[in-house]
This record gives sequence, C-alpha cells and structure tokens, in this order.
Amino acid sequence: DINVETPQGLLYKGKKHVYTDVCGVSIVRAGECLEPALIEVYKDAKI
Repeated sequence: DINVETPQGLLYKGKKHVYTDVCGVSIVRAGECLEPALIEVYKDAKI
C-alpha cells in the first residue's frame, strides 16, 4: 500500500506496482489510442 498526494493536496490510497517488465498488446483500431499513454507511464514497455 502507498499514499499519494494529488496536485489538489488530497491523499489517495493505492497500491505500488512491483513488476519490472511490462508489455502491451496492440489491438488494431481499438487499442492503438492507448499506446501513447502506456509509453508515457512505462517508458520501457514493449508493444
């Protein structure tokens, strides 16, 4: 568990990601719009 302070000053209780390898599967015409967001969060993610 981890507490994160939002830019508004609120506390959010969440979980910490413990995996080191992340991959994404591109789904043509449906999931391609999510690829930039995945790469923004996980710089080394493989698609």
